[in-house]
Amino acid sequence: MGNATPPTLVRGASRRALIHSWLSGCQLPQGCPSGSSWGRRLPSKGGPECSTSGGSYIESGTELHPRSSGSRSLAGEHGFLDNGIPILAKYKVHATSFLICIDGDIEDKLNQSNPYVLFESHSYDLHRAGSTKLGHGGRIYDLTEQELVADIQKSADIIGSVEAFAYPFGDVSDVSSAAMNDLGISCAVTTNYGNAIVGDDPTKLPRCRVSGGNSLSSYISMVEN
Repeated sequence: MGNATPPTLVRGASRRALIHSWLSGCQLPQGCPSGSSWGRRLPSKGGPECSTSGGSYIESGTELHPRSSGSRSLAGEHGFLDNGIPILAKYKVHATSFLICIDGDIEDKLNQSNPYVLFESHSYDLHRAGSTKLGHGGRIYDLTEQELVADIQKSADIIGSVEAFAYPFGDVSDVSSAAMNDLGISCAVTTNYGNAIVGDDPTKLPRCRVSGGNSLSSYISMVEN
């Protein structure tokens, strides 16, 4: 894969257009960003998991740096908010934090944003058990397409963005992809482990998990392999 010069973060409709170009195999224009400059998680060797350029890569095979990587935080955990955000700002690395918007401290979390951290939806109120035994048993399986859209839109109204989504518990229902498309979401991540590759469905992307107990050497090994 080729290199790209990382300029500023691209957002909004232009980002969605680039994502779908990348996923369908088109080469991005000279100067389009890759790696951490996109502000989304970009696993090694397969391209991004969820990024500005992520969707474009999966649909198009747009060239990325062979070791493109970035960071993402689920549920806006305070370890990330209190410690990660200052470090990201110090080293000018872009990341995305996915927030559960029904949480009582949501406004406090949003107030910790900075130019290097984007907040996206981890749902408004889907982190509860559902009535089915599907997947991890999450409530998402009980919702119609319209109800799922309504929940995510409610979270988007709070966050001010609806460009990416992280599935609660990693559960993906039969109507999830349609809901993502209804909302114009560029990429949505599951808990399935792996790198995103050309041709992957941007509404059901895998990811590479990094937990607090991982060593630096294990992270390097994951990126290199």
